[in-house]
Amino acid sequence: MKRCPECRRDYFDDSLLYCLDDGELLLDGPGSDELVTEILPNVEIREKAATRRLNRSTILDQSSSPDSPGRIRHRYNLWRRVLLSVGLVVLLVAGVEISYRYLLSSSEVIPAELVVPDISKDASLLYWQMSDVEQRTFVRERSRYVFTMIGDEPTELDEAELSAIVKEIDSYVSRKDSLSQKSFEEGLRLIFGRATQYVPMVAKAYEARQVSPALGAYQAMIESEYRDCELQDLGAGLFQFSKKTAAKYGLQRSDYCNVQKQSDAAARYMSDLMSDFSGRSSAGLGLFAFNSGENNTRDRLRDLRSHGIAEHSFWAILSHEDQLQEPLTDQEKRYVPRFFAAAIIGETPRTFDLSTPPLMTLSK
Repeated sequence: MKRCPECRRDYFDDSLLYCLDDGELLLDGPGSDELVTEILPNVEIREKAATRRLNRSTILDQSSSPDSPGRIRHRYNLWRRVLLSVGLVVLLVAGVEISYRYLLSSSEVIPAELVVPDISKDASLLYWQMSDVEQRTFVRERSRYVFTMIGDEPTELDEAELSAIVKEIDSYVSRKDSLSQKSFEEGLRLIFGRATQYVPMVAKAYEARQVSPALGAYQAMIESEYRDCELQDLGAGLFQFSKKTAAKYGLQRSDYCNVQKQSDAAARYMSDLMSDFSGRSSAGLGLFAFNSGENNTRDRLRDLRSHGIAEHSFWAILSHEDQLQEPLTDQEKRYVPRFFAAAIIGETPRTFDLSTPPLMTLSK
């Protein structure tokens, strides 16, 4: 037996339960005359209940209607239970999310510039198909690898320094489909295809001097783009030695086109430069000095010290150019960023639609 929520009286029937006041169907359930007699000993109420049972067919017809009060109330109760269940689930999910966010906010915050988004999910994405943000993220990530590859301590590049590398990559990319055969105007496929022939020899010479072979591989790239007998106004050969430096490292005029001798001389020169500018950024300063000269590099570092700038690296020189007694030439500004650009392209050839393997895999 149950109690009517409206009239607060018992309601029942032999197989269905009805409110005694209005006969409305409220609940399915078993019933019997014995049950009625036991619960409702009063004769008057019992007779009223019997009258309701006599009218049962009428009541059933009413209760089976979709719009009957009983059915409406049943649907209402059902939907109320469903909504309560959904509400509890929503509250549970919200609680979990709030707890997760609290845990994140209480943990160590990582600077945004140190976060390296994974942009290698789509291996088929070419550099020129990336957005500007994706390109800069890619270059920042790969620059860290280049620092490690050449033996320098990785430096977090600022936006201006990063832009310098991006600019040089864009310069290379602008020639990707070039059909020119002029020096420094050739297409990338031709240049890197030629590089694969000489990298093993260059790498071996640098390793013999305990210098990173990556330095030699990409120095030759930016000096001559692997033209083994390249002659320019101020230099000659694979590494574009000046007459003075060539003589210092035992190169004769007849050796300018000798890749083996050029590679050995370049490796010895870089070894000496990195010893002169030892420290966490010796490779980068060695590259700068290879192009600008040892004395000029010392002067630039001395200028920084005079202004209280203790960092000794090419990137410090570039960032504090306004503190130098003499401004950097265009070539001095571009040499190291161009090295990084060449190394990024050479070590991720698929990203630049090149079929050559990463050049450093050829040094083994």
